[in-house]
Amino acid sequence: MSFASAIAGAFATLASAEGKTVTVDRGSSSVDVTAVVGESEHEDIGPDGFPVVTVTRDFLIAAADYAPGGSAVEPARGDQITETIDGTSKTFEVCPTAAGQACFRYMDAARTRLRVHTVEI
Repeated sequence: MSFASAIAGAFATLASAEGKTVTVDRGSSSVDVTAVVGESEHEDIGPDGFPVVTVTRDFLIAAADYAPGGSAVEPARGDQITETIDGTSKTFEVCPTAAGQACFRYMDAARTRLRVHTVEI
């Protein structure tokens, strides 16, 4: 078994055990996907020179599934992800972690999994 196959298998197991259905929206297009939910903490220096810590809600999604509109695309600032938490629908907006940073990153060298950074709106 190759390393890439082992990683794909691990992600598939994680998604089946901990995944939940969320909706990805871009404009008038949307798609339901399975995501594993996590969070990241990011530190940046504010304009006053003091550290600013931001916590993002991250969605781990198969890159091929991130396809609002029917074809797989990379996440973009302003996309929205809706998740039901304790019976309440909450919407999160895709955004960069800090100025000049990306709003997502690939989780593996084969670019099969995304870690999408969001904040609740």
